[in-house]
Amino acid sequence: MKETISIKQREAENMMRTGDQIRFVTDILRKQIDLGRQIETRANIIIAISGATLTFSLNSLRSGNSPEIFSMAITAALAILFSLMALKPPKILSTKHQRQSVFYHTAIASKTSEEYIDTLKKASESLDDVLSQYGLEIYNVTKYSVLYKKRFAHLAITVLTLGFVVSLFLVLFRFF
Repeated sequence: MKETISIKQREAENMMRTGDQIRFVTDILRKQIDLGRQIETRANIIIAISGATLTFSLNSLRSGNSPEIFSMAITAALAILFSLMALKPPKILSTKHQRQSVFYHTAIASKTSEEYIDTLKKASESLDDVLSQYGLEIYNVTKYSVLYKKRFAHLAITVLTLGFVVSLFLVLFRFF
């Protein structure tokens, strides 16, 4: 009787440990996805600021051609371009040498529902198989999405800031 309880206890502990491992990798994946969303929010803010700056600059250029307004318009346009690339990195960057996990949308879309169910069953035969699929998805989301989004958003912020600084120096140079 005592041996039966210990076997049941071990089975319960193993199930809890497995659940903890799945929650652990799910949390890592969720963290990377949330980071990507934060970067997208920043990119949208940069687009709004750059759009307003570009509109102001283009309206100001109609009344007269000044180098500081022209530099501001160019850098605002570039910041918008890089922000858009942060929202949707070019496909050539995000799919180069990428192995797809069972989570990836093309892995789902390219199969019938029965084929995808079979793929899921095969991928979930053991905890190692499940963790491998999670690991592959975490790697893909981080390397082929989040890192490129972060680089382009940072580039957009840098270009916009540089445009403000250059324009400020041109204005100061004109007056002094």
